Amino acid sequence: MKSVKFSDQSKKISNCVFSLIMQVALHRFLKMPDILSCDFEVHGIVQGVSFRMYTTRQANSLGVRGWCMNTPHDTVKGQIEGTPETFEQMKIWLQKTGSPASRIDRTDFGGTRKLQEFTFTNFSIRH
Repeated sequence: MKSVKFSDQSKKISNCVFSLIMQVALHRFLKMPDILSCDFEVHGIVQGVSFRMYTTRQANSLGVRGWCMNTPHDTVKGQIEGTPETFEQMKIWLQKTGSPASRIDRTDFGGTRKLQEFTFTNFSIRH
């Protein structure tokens, strides 16, 4: 059997192709899950009942990022970002649970957006 000799140029190209294939495979394997984001506004008795503090605690326990604040209309509004699972859990919490002394009449959510990476480093209360 005759051996085939590759030129240095062919070896470099082969190594580059192999490296590229490995990078793509690694990226797909280690790909971060989608991050979902939306705005929200909670209506009802949600001011003066520690709603923002409990919202922050819940978001931190789930690993959800974003912010919330009181509005002049006696609502609490904000933005949440999370993985699909934690994002949905936080939405349900904002619709159904809230703080112990709150009464949630309605929660409005803006359109869900997909992000490549988080835009917030944590969940905070804005003033």
